[in-house]
Amino acid sequence: SMVLNDVEEVTGISGADILSRSQRGVLTDARQLVYLCMRSRRHTFVSIAKAMNKLDHGTITKGCRRISDLAVVERKTAARIEAMRHKGYRV
Repeated sequence: SMVLNDVEEVTGISGADILSRSQRGVLTDARQLVYLCMRSRRHTFVSIAKAMNKLDHGTITKGCRRISDLAVVERKTAARIEAMRHKGYRV
């Protein structure tokens, strides 16, 4: 998807790794950035969960909240969100 490609470009993490089930921090951060950007494009939590092969939309709601909170205290995450804003996402 376009969102996945844009996050891949901003983070340097492959789409395959973002979509993997790995719980490595750098991958979960990138994955949650995808969730947040998809929400900004008016996707529902349920549709994001389906697109990302998640069983439960609760994972998406928690991920969007976590990455937004992380951006407040972590400069690298804030910079990535800003880069996504420059690509036209309303995050």
